[in-house]
Parts: sequence; structure tokens; C-alpha cells
Amino acid sequence: MNGQPHPRPPHRGVIVGLRVLFCLLPLISIGILAWAAPLRIAVLRRRPLDWALFCGALVLSVVLLVLVGELPESHWLSDVSIVGLLLMGPVCSVHYLVADILHHDALERRSRSGAFGHAHLPPNPYAQPPVPPARSPQPSGTGGPPGHHPAPLPPQPRARRIDQVRAELDELSEYLRQQEER
Repeated sequence: MNGQPHPRPPHRGVIVGLRVLFCLLPLISIGILAWAAPLRIAVLRRRPLDWALFCGALVLSVVLLVLVGELPESHWLSDVSIVGLLLMGPVCSVHYLVADILHHDALERRSRSGAFGHAHLPPNPYAQPPVPPARSPQPSGTGGPPGHHPAPLPPQPRARRIDQVRAELDELSEYLRQQEER
């Protein structure tokens, strides 16, 4: 971690107030300020997709507003532009509400888990335990039939396990040398 203190989630009243404001703003402005809600989400989450959605909403809002202002009222494109502005309000409000709820739920889960980025996950019940490598056959006739492998060993501290693997590799090398000599 970078050693910076983790920000506390804002008070519930502040979150609800901002949700009301940013959901009503696109609706009250008849879509003209619809870009404000995606801007808030982009600033909160800092994801490239959110910034792209904000830019798209801003460009679309400006283009539709210019078309409404420049075209005569009788032109069909003026009507389409008005409908587009009217639809941008609810679309941006719904996007804001969903994204903001998801964002603050994630913040709440992280703050409840202790520290940001260090959530304690429950163990995976489907995870397979590590399987130690099988022992090599004994070079002398005392190890049983060829290909016989004793039961796996219980987990051991790392240093002892490394020493054991080294010894097994040495035994295997010795066995292979004996086989080549025959």
C-alpha cells in the first residue's frame, strides 16, 4: 500500500442528496445538463468507460442543442433533436443512479472488510490441496516392485521439503546411472 489513509465513505444523507440532485438535474434541464450525471460518475470511479460515456453525453447534448437552435421548427431533424434531448434526461439519470449505487456498495463492502484492497476472502471449498511429487523407485531391490510409489508425505516446512526433493533427485540420478551401466 502507499501509506495514505483510506477515505471514509460519505455520510448516507450526503449520498442520498447527491443522488437526488444528479438524477433531477438532467430531467429538470430537459436533457441540456444530462452530461453532469456521467461527469460525476467518471470523477467518482475514474474508469475509461465512464469518461467515454461522459464525453459522449456532452457531445450529444451539445449537438442536439445546436440542431434544435439552428434548424427551423418545421424540419424533421429539429423534432428528432428535441426527442433526443428529452430522452437523454431519463437515460443519464438511470445510468447515474445505477452506477452510483454500485460504486457506494463496493466502497461499503471494502470498508467493512477492514482495509481497502485487503478483503479477507473465505477459503475456496473447491480448491485442491497441493499434491507432493511421488517418490522414485528404490535402486536396490528393497523398494518393492518397479513403479511402486509410497503414500504422499504430509506437508512439511519449505526448507526440509527442498532438502528432501534434493535427496530424491540424487537417488533418481544414481538409479539412472546404474540403469545405463547395465
